[in-house]
Amino acid sequence: QMVPSAERVRFVNSGTEATMLALRLARAYTRRNKILRFEGHFHGWHDEVVHGFQLPFEADGSLGVPPQVRSNVISIPDGDLKLVEAVLSEERDVAAAILEPSGASWGRVPLDRSFLVGLRDITVRQGVLLVYDEIVTGFRFSPGGAQQLDGVSPDLSCFAKILAGGLPGGAVAGRAEVMELFDFTGDPHHDRFERVTHQGTFNASPPSAAA
Repeated sequence: QMVPSAERVRFVNSGTEATMLALRLARAYTRRNKILRFEGHFHGWHDEVVHGFQLPFEADGSLGVPPQVRSNVISIPDGDLKLVEAVLSEERDVAAAILEPSGASWGRVPLDRSFLVGLRDITVRQGVLLVYDEIVTGFRFSPGGAQQLDGVSPDLSCFAKILAGGLPGGAVAGRAEVMELFDFTGDPHHDRFERVTHQGTFNASPPSAAA
């Protein structure tokens, strides 16, 4: 009720797991491979988002990440809608654009609302899913997070931290037609080859879910 874009929810164990799962889901839904991210925005430690977080942004984010992974990540400065439009017009294999709607989790001037609204418009026109990383902003900027404050409805949202009340936990939430890719249908071919898998011993951990 507080987050209208959250038509369905999938519980995970951390913010990193939330962004990792959201990006897998976006690639599955769009049948595209690349991710657009913004320099300085933090989305966890997994391979797809570790690049472009720390200066110098063009350097490798960590040892141990195959170059093939980095080749599917496009990292650009935020705040420039013309640049976003140019990149998404040229790169036709982008599945999702992910960002912290605050403009990154460290001390800096917040993103202007016009950029967030414009980004939503561009991603819709280009068929790219918009992923809001609300791990810091969720339930803090407003009861419905930054998206409620800015009046932007992302396709997918990632939550953690305050969501689990101090316990390990997080969630991916979003449009039902995207989230239904997790569903079993009873059809053997679909359930083996046409759905997004998400196995884990502590998925939807009862203590964290209760918190």
